[in-house]
Amino acid sequence: MLYQVFVFLLSVIFFWPFELRSQDFYQGKTIRIVNYSKPGDSYDAWARLLSRHMSRYIPGNPAIIVENLPGAGGLIALNDVYTRAKPDGLTLLFPPRHFAIPQLVGEKNVRYDANKLTYIGSADSEAYILAIRPSHIVKRMEDLRKIATPVSCSATGKGATSNDFLALLNWAGFKIKIVSGYASKGEQLLAYQRGEVDCVPGSYSGSFIPPVEKGELKPLVQMAGRIFPDVPDILDLEMNNDAKSLFKIFSAPLRVGRPVVGPPGIPVDRVEILRKAFEQALRDPALLAEAKKQQLEPAPLPAEEVAKAQREILSQPEKIARAYKEALEIQ
Repeated sequence: MLYQVFVFLLSVIFFWPFELRSQDFYQGKTIRIVNYSKPGDSYDAWARLLSRHMSRYIPGNPAIIVENLPGAGGLIALNDVYTRAKPDGLTLLFPPRHFAIPQLVGEKNVRYDANKLTYIGSADSEAYILAIRPSHIVKRMEDLRKIATPVSCSATGKGATSNDFLALLNWAGFKIKIVSGYASKGEQLLAYQRGEVDCVPGSYSGSFIPPVEKGELKPLVQMAGRIFPDVPDILDLEMNNDAKSLFKIFSAPLRVGRPVVGPPGIPVDRVEILRKAFEQALRDPALLAEAKKQQLEPAPLPAEEVAKAQREILSQPEKIARAYKEALEIQ
């Protein structure tokens, strides 16, 4: 009789629904969303937007906080989450979209493996543009090949999307002077208004939309989506095959969007709950209304699509990896 009771209890524990077990886990806990950038940019806006709405869809309704951990183009946040965060489902990360690239080119400070991260999904997919001062002598991308003096363009830091995009353009023969060190897109736009730079790269979202719509900035080229019918896509430009290959790699994470990941080894049941909550929150009417006010447009993608894009990047041939490393001046 005691043996039968023991077997029964074991079966109850084993077959008890994963979600209910995780509800017990998340009750009274706090989830930390680490954002690789400083406050003020669209990554930070997304992280804080999710922190206000995602908890409702997680059993146990845990508190959610946002922690900004900027530096080294996202490597500090990625390395910290990958090597130090417990795989318990209580730490998530908004990394820079191109976080697989440093691994591809053998960046010496990489302490993570993108193939082993836990993928939760992507919040959106936005077009990426390079915009210039309308009064500037440069009117189209081809002019950037012909001008005598390179155009000053803003960027955050080495390894960040803005810096790497400009570096790739330089490598492909477009004359650009990279002015880096700005903490966010907001700071880049302020630098533009002060006359420190004449062009600004970035996702076409949030604070970037008003100056473009008002005609204060003119788009020269776009990637990962055709927002402007008269503006060429980066792959429409005349470039050699190697340059096109590099921009195909660069464009892939932009099409995938703004990923959310966790450290390796999170229990499967908690991963499923986090993925489900992530998707439900991005369809929540309250979140959608708040996102509209911030000029953010949720366009969620499933975790597997995000992971697949990283695998494709990391499977590039050695020749392309060397070219990318040369373009980004990685030692």
